[in-house]
Amino acid sequence: MNLLSIKDAAERLEISNVRVFQLIQEGSLLAQKIGRDWFIQEDDVEAAKNRRGRGRPMKVKIEVEK
Repeated sequence: MNLLSIKDAAERLEISNVRVFQLIQEGSLLAQKIGRDWFIQEDDVEAAKNRRGRGRPMKVKIEVEK
């Protein structure tokens, strides 16, 4: 069982540390608090990496001819 810090998880997921903490708070990413720090199992980070999209969907521009 490999535990990753929030910083390490953020690097693997290519998101910010703040976003990792938000995912933990909303229950989308399981984590353990040890002392004052949070740790995430490596398997949970990999599962999150495989299930997430890449940011917001693109806005579609529709051009109307006049």
